[in-house]
Amino acid sequence: MKKIAKKFIGLALIAIALYLILTRMGIISNALGLGCVVAGIVCAGLLLCGIVYRSYGSIFLSLGIAWLSFGDLLGLPAVSRELVLATVILLTVGFNILFPHKHKSCKRNDKNWKSSHQAVKDVENDGYVECSNTFGEHIKYVGPIEFKGGVFSNSFGEMKIYLDQAQVTNGSVNVEVSNAFGEITLFLPSNWKVVRNVSSFAATIEEKPNNVIDSAVTCYLNGSVTFGELNIIYV
Repeated sequence: MKKIAKKFIGLALIAIALYLILTRMGIISNALGLGCVVAGIVCAGLLLCGIVYRSYGSIFLSLGIAWLSFGDLLGLPAVSRELVLATVILLTVGFNILFPHKHKSCKRNDKNWKSSHQAVKDVENDGYVECSNTFGEHIKYVGPIEFKGGVFSNSFGEMKIYLDQAQVTNGSVNVEVSNAFGEITLFLPSNWKVVRNVSSFAATIEEKPNNVIDSAVTCYLNGSVTFGELNIIYV
């Protein structure tokens, strides 16, 4: 998540720089002003953090700042900062009472604990594997089975897929990944050749070199990565 935060900060700084340049050149209007642009970026960051970490305070604070900054443009009634602050505090306390965060129960030596908000789907059917993860960490081991294809989806979390023991008999296999605001790591056999067709936006795709000459299996890797990371490791 720290890497995602860094990406957001980097994009925010680039957006401010572009705004300054384009307004100076007269390409866009500076009616909003730099302060409103910065406020909008701060609101987006707080809202994103609030959603990721289930923080009611961050969510309502971002909405309060948006009301103060863009209320006139949105046609909202004028309010004082004190009223907005009081409303944010009351809403935060109220929601925390009605929907309290459950404490995470885990052992220190248990690496596979799941948070109370995590949602995991893990299905294997006749060699096809479908796995999804939201809010948390999930590790999937595909054993020495006849692997015919897989679909792996991750959002706001971390997923590790071990395919190093998978058996492919027809020479090729299709794997689809979908990753948003998180990280997926694929561990593939060293004798696989990967044909990658993965789109990315504000994301990082890293593939450690594979010096295989005679490839036994061709893996067609498709999908998308948005505000996250995709790592391909050969073992």
